[in-house]
Amino acid sequence: LWGQVSLVVFTLGSLPVMQGLKLQQITLFVVPLLAVAMALLVSDRPVAAGVLLALATIKPQLVLLLLVWLTIWTVADWRRRYRWYLPHWVPRFWQAVREYHNYTGEMSAMDELVGFPWSRALELLAFTGMIGACWRERRQPTNSDAFAFTLSLVLATTILLVPSYGPYNQVLLIPALLIALKQRRAIWQGSIASRVLFLMTAGLILWPWFSATALAGLSFVVPQETVERGWALPFWAVIQIPVAVVALMLAHYYQGYYQKTFAAPAEAGSS
Repeated sequence: LWGQVSLVVFTLGSLPVMQGLKLQQITLFVVPLLAVAMALLVSDRPVAAGVLLALATIKPQLVLLLLVWLTIWTVADWRRRYRWYLPHWVPRFWQAVREYHNYTGEMSAMDELVGFPWSRALELLAFTGMIGACWRERRQPTNSDAFAFTLSLVLATTILLVPSYGPYNQVLLIPALLIALKQRRAIWQGSIASRVLFLMTAGLILWPWFSATALAGLSFVVPQETVERGWALPFWAVIQIPVAVVALMLAHYYQGYYQKTFAAPAEAGSS
């Protein structure tokens, strides 16, 4: 109970949620819809899950990659998983995604961080890594750790690739962060790269908390005008956070995958 209460407090107090509440962003309505939809899917209620997913498409760019993953997962066992699919939905949804992008005209986090054309190459790399994980885990049941990990990876990659780097969208990173927290020992016992990425991600996630706390404390001892000049400090890590989270998730996944792949022939030979 204490752990759940702590997660709720830290989630509601995070920079993405606070900004979303201030701006009255509809993202904070879409994300709970996705959470309930995935809970229904895990509970083997695909029709109800499909209804909520349809409602969540009011923010099409936030659910695009999730639906790509669920389509791959559904096709892998079509006879049992087809019930959430609606005919003619895919082309109409894709049209909505394109129209939404033309309407907003925003850039992705990678566009803002490294600029075109390098951003496209890095986005393609992240997308390829995500699709590879989706394909390998397409036969996993919804109540498995592998399905939860893949779902979290897809949501995190969405924040990296979506043409909008607003902090409020980073609420979708929460599942990936919970996975990283749960598997922190396995990550730390992995390669040096995994440890570096883990520390980097932790530092970036904690930066808004430390900087905002420091500004709040300084407000009691220095003039308000001086404190207000540092209003952007908590936002310094906004663009880097999704990059670090996706890199950590992909590194952890493929390190574990290749360790299993190469360990299996070795064990078979020794036996």
